[in-house]
Amino acid sequence: MILHALGVAEESVMADYLLSARIRRIADAERRAATARIIRRVTERDATDGMVDAILDARPEYLNAALDAVRERYCVSAPVGERVARTGR
Repeated sequence: MILHALGVAEESVMADYLLSARIRRIADAERRAATARIIRRVTERDATDGMVDAILDARPEYLNAALDAVRERYCVSAPVGERVARTGR
């Protein structure tokens, strides 16, 4: 979100975000176990690998949904960096 706000091209923002997916895939066993414990506490049922993966993963649809929500909520059509360059604010 910071990169996008600073005016970095969306393709570059997505590439950086998806790099996180690779890191999450190699998350150590303790991180996965801790995530499973949180899921169990919140849902009161055993966590599946799919549940843990969904939380630890980075997917294009996650970033797109977040950007869409920010645009809708704050009526933002251009990154902050572009707006500052155009308006001086």
